[in-house]
Amino acid sequence: TQTITIGQKLKISISTFNLFKNRNKRFEEQVQQQRFSTRFFLIVTLISLVILVFYISFENITHTVIKNNPTITEFDKLYQEYPNTIQCPCQTYSINYEEFITFQPHLHSICSSTFVDETSQWLIIDYPQAMLSGNNGGPTYSARKDDFRQIGSPFFQLLNSFCNLSSKTINAELTTFYLSRFITLNLITFEQFQTQMNQLINQFIKNTARSFINSLFFVENMTAANMLVSAFQSDSLFSSASPIYDEFRYPDYQYIYDRIDQIYNSNESGIDCDCQSTPWCIQQAIIYDLVTRTQLFSPPGIFVGCYLVEAVLQSDLRCFFDIGCLQQLIDSLSLVNISASDIILNSTASHYQEKSSLLEIVSNLMVEEWNNQTFYDNYFNICQPSVCTATYISQGNIVYIITTTIGLIGGLTKVYRFIVPMFIKIIVHKQLIEQMNVLNQKLQNTISQTLDESHILIEQLWNDISTNNENNINYLLKEHEKNLNEKRMNNIKKLKYIKF
Repeated sequence: TQTITIGQKLKISISTFNLFKNRNKRFEEQVQQQRFSTRFFLIVTLISLVILVFYISFENITHTVIKNNPTITEFDKLYQEYPNTIQCPCQTYSINYEEFITFQPHLHSICSSTFVDETSQWLIIDYPQAMLSGNNGGPTYSARKDDFRQIGSPFFQLLNSFCNLSSKTINAELTTFYLSRFITLNLITFEQFQTQMNQLINQFIKNTARSFINSLFFVENMTAANMLVSAFQSDSLFSSASPIYDEFRYPDYQYIYDRIDQIYNSNESGIDCDCQSTPWCIQQAIIYDLVTRTQLFSPPGIFVGCYLVEAVLQSDLRCFFDIGCLQQLIDSLSLVNISASDIILNSTASHYQEKSSLLEIVSNLMVEEWNNQTFYDNYFNICQPSVCTATYISQGNIVYIITTTIGLIGGLTKVYRFIVPMFIKIIVHKQLIEQMNVLNQKLQNTISQTLDESHILIEQLWNDISTNNENNINYLLKEHEKNLNEKRMNNIKKLKYIKF
């Protein structure tokens, strides 16, 4: 017996492999068609598999990361990995600022000093009692407009008022601010929290200071616009005249008063300033000797002017930071039981310059430091996200590629097993029709050719009969019959080997 090699067995197995066997279709033509369908099915499946593997390998896949009840550390880690897609919805999305912001404002050192203490001598600076007389309590001699004793007590009282008003304004604004709410639908990071809180706090401080100074300027402008007269007559003087001046117009008055605007001269500009033109006219304040009326001391940075408020706002506190200047001020005012070393202001404790005007200080609500603090932990605990989700895009790993490919190719094979046999059947049927058409055409050509040859033979027979050539006639008839038999056999063979 002849031995069959493994290669031959493999070749036979491949050539006879059939995925579409049907016990009801066992004819050779039907089995051959099933094998064609099997080969076509395998080719299409292999091509689909290659395409799917390449596509899935380079496809961008969206992955979702979920973390339930994250801590601050876990949230920070997730944010570092997925900063653009992380979402952590807050359970409480509306939070009062007081829950995570605090202020402990520290005012200028002048506000906590003895200079504005309501029991100190600085708030009752005045002329000696012996020099006060009359109903208005003014000095017995004509005081000069730049005399510091006239404004000494009001000067420090006004400083006290600025401190108290600033403190009350800050407390009122903070109460409103604390009750305002921070709306946050999603948890924000520590850096985002700090940035937003810093912007919020800075805006709050600016708005509060602007509102305060605008209110102050509103009062100042109303005073100047209505030409109200200062109690110190620092903006204008009144003069009186006899009623003879116009007895017909003022018959019931003993005196007629006329207003004379004060003129100030700033040592810095050297230009006269009329209070009628602007209420901001100032002049260096001077302490005079009450007996000789000579100049004792000019406290640097302290001015007198049309109105007390404008004069104080343009003054500064440099003298209160200088022990020599302060002691000379104490001595000139004859204040008792006061030592400059005990009450001097500490310049290192202030971020303002010694020559910073009170307008600058008051414009900042007399505040040295706001001492604000923000607490991200409090915000996080109140927000308390129950879940954090993040998404990222990457190419699939080998496990994803294999599982996805198997899933897709499984579905495709089911479709192919249904479609491929139908497709092959259509193709075979089409080829069969084409073969039949070709065969019919050949048969027609053969018949036509045979008829033509028959006509020729008949003519030859006729010619031979005419020539009485009997032998030739017999020979031609035999040849003609032989040719017809051969052609008939060939046509039968062709019909026999048509493949269905």
